[in-house]
Amino acid sequence: MTPTEIQRVIALFQRHLEKQKKNPNTVRSYTNDLQQFFKWCLSTNGEEFTLQELTRSDIVDFRSFLLTRKSSLASVNRRITALRQFFEFAIEASYARQNPVTGVM
Repeated sequence: MTPTEIQRVIALFQRHLEKQKKNPNTVRSYTNDLQQFFKWCLSTNGEEFTLQELTRSDIVDFRSFLLTRKSSLASVNRRITALRQFFEFAIEASYARQNPVTGVM
């Protein structure tokens, strides 16, 4: 995914959350969490990728990255929850086939 494609999918997820009547703070936090994750993916992979290519290992590595940056456990867990919900949306919207966040916490 290019950065432009990533932003488009994040915007679709944001609208999905708004339709579910999620709290605006939750929508903003999840959006920021996804932007941070995809920025990390681009810097880690150094190339374009697809959502289907992301694995549980990528999610675990991102979680470890957050913990080494001294993020609070509550913040890390919220970011993982945001990713889990994003991938559930991505599966429903046919952007992904599986949720790599399953079993990560």
